[in-house]
Amino acid sequence: MKFPARFGFPLLAAACFIGTSTVSRLLLALRSDALFAGGAGDWTLIFAYGLAFDLVTACYVTAPMVLWLALVPDRVARSWPHRVLSVSLFAALVFGGLLLAISEWLFWDEFGSRFNFIAVDYLLYTHEVLGNIWQSYPVGKVLIGLVALALAWAVLLRRMVWESASAPLSWRAAGAMVRHRRHPSLIHGFLSLAGAVAAARAAVDQLCGDIRELLDAG
Repeated sequence: MKFPARFGFPLLAAACFIGTSTVSRLLLALRSDALFAGGAGDWTLIFAYGLAFDLVTACYVTAPMVLWLALVPDRVARSWPHRVLSVSLFAALVFGGLLLAISEWLFWDEFGSRFNFIAVDYLLYTHEVLGNIWQSYPVGKVLIGLVALALAWAVLLRRMVWESASAPLSWRAAGAMVRHRRHPSLIHGFLSLAGAVAAARAAVDQLCGDIRELLDAG
């Protein structure tokens, strides 16, 4: 089955997020104050666990995007506003990944650790914490730099993003086996009437036969 080109956009966004997180993890591991006496096997395990968590997080982050791209009609997907929205969303995701990496680096400066239970207090006492952070770090300059970097990244990959986001989505053309059945004499939800309506029973039998045939063919 051919991978639908439209979903290359969230796949690219997930790859950027995972790449940023991996580089961040590597830079934190190389810090002089990162005390860890494990061997190569331990480091491999750490990065493997980190990659697994990043994959799960990337799935959560890109799931709404995948759902939207799966449902949006081709006519809308080809429109100029949709393309601009896709590039803007990609830039926002890149910015979020970079902001998370910088936040973890500064958190390590303060507490010698990646995000932990102390970060929960940051969420509980947001006003005080944000005021302290704003006084301690050049937040404005950092945010401007991250926005510029995210925009540059989005502009560099813009053609790949909007060509993917606007690609036609045809499951049949993508190699998925599709079978269309119409039952005009039956109402919506007729599958639940199979025990009482002969036509619904016949439709359910046909559906089961189609599924069995498609599974045997696969």
